[in-house]
Amino acid sequence: MNRIPAALVALVFALVTLPASALAQDTLAGEWDLVIDVGQQIPLVLQLVETDEGFDGKYDAPSQGGFDLEIVAITAEHPEFKIELFTGGPPAVLEGTHDGDKLSGKFTQATAEGTFTGARKVEEKAAEGEGGR
Repeated sequence: MNRIPAALVALVFALVTLPASALAQDTLAGEWDLVIDVGQQIPLVLQLVETDEGFDGKYDAPSQGGFDLEIVAITAEHPEFKIELFTGGPPAVLEGTHDGDKLSGKFTQATAEGTFTGARKVEEKAAEGEGGR
């Protein structure tokens, strides 16, 4: 008779009963699709990396023709964060909360105010071994 070690049984049980939200990533690092709502919807893509000093990154504003734009500052203490985006004028500010694979909060730039929501970007995996070989 084969015996399954108690530790293995406990691990399997913990993984099966773990809520899906606990499996979501708990870091701002990654690529995020955002929609800013200021009466019109403006899509943004944030590319954030975690460094020894905190967070750094770039952003794209595709509907405005802006790519690889500078993020001026990122402050984060989970679940709250503040991201200041370079715009060539007054910085745009995203202040919000991070919950697994979701972001939400308040957007401000000069006198403009609105909200934003976002989700961690899911990369499409290219089929390996296809094309060009």
